[in-house]
Amino acid sequence: MSLHASSQFRGSVQRNNRRRRLLTEDTYNGGAMPISPVSSGDAPQANQSDHYRDAFFMDEQMRLIDLVPRRLTILALWLAAGLAVIAGLGGLHAWQSGLSTRIQGWQFAALDLTQRGCLGNWFSSLLLLAASTIAVLTYTIRRHRTDDYHGRYRIWLWAALCYFLSAADVAANLHEGLKQIMIYLTKTSIWGDGTLWWIIPYVLVFGVLGSRLVLDMRPCRLGIATFSLAAAGYLVAAGMELGLATIGDAFQAVMIRSAAAMFGHLMLLMSMALNARFVILDAEGLLPCRKSKKHADLDKGAAEKSLVTPGNGWMRTDAPTGTPQPVLRRASSPAASSPSTTQPIFSKSPAPPAPVTRKLTKQEKKALRERLLRERLERQRR
Repeated sequence: MSLHASSQFRGSVQRNNRRRRLLTEDTYNGGAMPISPVSSGDAPQANQSDHYRDAFFMDEQMRLIDLVPRRLTILALWLAAGLAVIAGLGGLHAWQSGLSTRIQGWQFAALDLTQRGCLGNWFSSLLLLAASTIAVLTYTIRRHRTDDYHGRYRIWLWAALCYFLSAADVAANLHEGLKQIMIYLTKTSIWGDGTLWWIIPYVLVFGVLGSRLVLDMRPCRLGIATFSLAAAGYLVAAGMELGLATIGDAFQAVMIRSAAAMFGHLMLLMSMALNARFVILDAEGLLPCRKSKKHADLDKGAAEKSLVTPGNGWMRTDAPTGTPQPVLRRASSPAASSPSTTQPIFSKSPAPPAPVTRKLTKQEKKALRERLLRERLERQRR
């Protein structure tokens, strides 16, 4: 009786295991789940919406990092569109200024770049908000880097916060309020109309922040280049705001100052997008592996050391011309006692009395290394 019960127990276990494997294969292959013999009341059912059913489409929705373009052509289109918008705002400002001179009392403040709440400030605020968002996305990927032992990835959160505050300042002209408060408290304007009161904090904060960002963006050369262009645009705008760079025509001065500021915001957004693209591709392993010069020298030294081993017939000697690079020669055998039988193999300068007076090409060196390695392996097999 016990044997019969044990055989039935083993059979049920085997059937359960087979059924479990079938269920796993069907789930992996994307097939429909078979109907379980267990009643529907025993297993909990997933909540389903009356309007969206199983909601499988939610797994195919775009992620936040998918908002960062992976192709440089898309980023080039971003740049072209931004420059077109800057040029269009400048043209609208010129058109509005022309109408205001012809029509008395007519003024369209949204097109006037010198007025608060104009389209230029709105566009600049959008650029800074986009840069802040991309900085946050960069932080979400950058913080998983395995070799960042000092936590330098936190600089991207500070960058996002600074860009967000700058967007609010551009939209609401908070720097003007800061200037008035500092003039009232100190009873001095330092320089001119007191513009230095808000330019000095900007220079200090963004100088420290920018230097840290450049150190973190070193692998992305395009990001550093666009970041430098953004700094150049900001310097031009600040210089014209302080009166260090003056233009006789007031209309042209307003156009250049506004265009330089918007160009700086656009280049800042492009640098953040280029660096975010680089970080995402690096995290996905889609970037080519770059070896530093130090690692390349170590690999070369290891390859030469592998050739010069006891018993393979090669010995390391000094170059005849006094160069620091060694020369590999075939070790002299008892049958060949003449010094002319030893010939240099790896040498940048020809070693007399060898008749060859040219450098070995990379293909020749590679073929020679492979042949020597094959010979060594054959000797080891013997």
